Amino acid sequence: YTSAHIGVTLRRSPSLSNHERYKIVGILVVITFNFIVVFGPYHLVGGYRFVYLLRTDEPCLFEQSMFYVYRMCYGLTSLNTLLDPLFYIFLCPDARLELQRSLPCLRRGQNNHKNITMSIRYHLDNQRENFVTI
Repeated sequence: YTSAHIGVTLRRSPSLSNHERYKIVGILVVITFNFIVVFGPYHLVGGYRFVYLLRTDEPCLFEQSMFYVYRMCYGLTSLNTLLDPLFYIFLCPDARLELQRSLPCLRRGQNNHKNITMSIRYHLDNQRENFVTI
């Protein structure tokens, strides 16, 4: 509900550019999808379990059959604490830059990529010069 309300409010906002609107809506879609995938199974299994326990005379047998499914869905909810920061890192350029500054291994890979690109450009420029002089 909150994500949908934010989306409607964004459409009405004259102060945002279309690019900013699309970016914010994209983030909202990713967060909402994450919420549905991570918490949806837990709530569905929990609701089914609640209703079934109200209607059954043998709760122990049912609890034994649902124990692993319910625990797996519960464990899936903990992925939210891992996925949300990853989404923010990949979606927010400032977070990516801060991550690159704090992790030297990412900078090293980026520098190697720049060095390779520069050496390819140097090689291509030398070939062009040789081709022109021939």
